[in-house]
Amino acid sequence: MYILKINGFINNHIINVGTGIPAIANGNLLSLNGLHGPFALKVFWPSAGVQSMIIYSLVMLAFLLKMKMPVRRKLVYFGLEIIGTTSVNLIRIISLSLFALIITTNVKEWEGFHSIAGEIMFLPWLGIYLASVIYIERKAADRLQKIGQQTQH
Repeated sequence: MYILKINGFINNHIINVGTGIPAIANGNLLSLNGLHGPFALKVFWPSAGVQSMIIYSLVMLAFLLKMKMPVRRKLVYFGLEIIGTTSVNLIRIISLSLFALIITTNVKEWEGFHSIAGEIMFLPWLGIYLASVIYIERKAADRLQKIGQQTQH
């Protein structure tokens, strides 16, 4: 799973918290060796961000289909959404591994963080991105309206 390999690289070469090699990715298993001992994360497709990608893509498709703009801009917004959602999912997985590496290897406490981490990151991303698209499109519409008014005079 590419997201675990990226996570392992970041943990081992950039953050470097833990003992020995802090993170080893093998398939869908991420073995961590942190400040409080070993911890293993087994990541299945829903946790890898597939669900959030599907939900976000459906929301964006509905949103973009309703907006009046060129198809090319819709595709750009949709592509940026995919990149952004993938990045948020990577940040989420990294934060989950850092929680185990730095804070605790207690499964109950880790599960508590895991149960809210997605919403904490995903919902703001959804709101900020949609608000940004609306803002950009309103500015573009205002600009076109001003140009139209200037050509009529």
